[in-house]
Amino acid sequence: RARPREHSYPKSIDGGQGGVEVRTVHTLPADWLSARPLWAGLNSLVRVLSERHVGASVSRETRYYLSTLPPEAVERAAHGIRAHWSIENNLHWSLDIAFNEDQQRMRTGNAAANMALLSKIALNLLKQAPSKVGLKARRKRAGWDNRFLLTVLGKAQSI
Repeated sequence: RARPREHSYPKSIDGGQGGVEVRTVHTLPADWLSARPLWAGLNSLVRVLSERHVGASVSRETRYYLSTLPPEAVERAAHGIRAHWSIENNLHWSLDIAFNEDQQRMRTGNAAANMALLSKIALNLLKQAPSKVGLKARRKRAGWDNRFLLTVLGKAQSI
């Protein structure tokens, strides 16, 4: 059996947070896997090789994804993966700023998962609130001003 043709996306380089990250994306056709009913619609396997340079230190990470995109759409897959992580990072940053989430110490049972869900609901409501101040200030204002709190919660009825 012939080896499937691999598609590669040229290296992308990003700087920030004191280091440089170099990413290379490769895709392979997944026709051998998509023939199985469980994986119907699967078109490619995606591998992302990341190399992060911070000073003299280098860390390497490999991530794998399943995709419905054709293997030739490696550039689109690379952009989609990057956009996904951008959204995740922005959400985490917003939760940390508005709710100081990194300092929460819930460790037992479902407490951490429940609090994370409530924080995300509150974050979405606060983002919709009519205000020109940041999320942290909106959260504080909702705690101090019952009228503003009702405005924020009133948005929940339309969801």
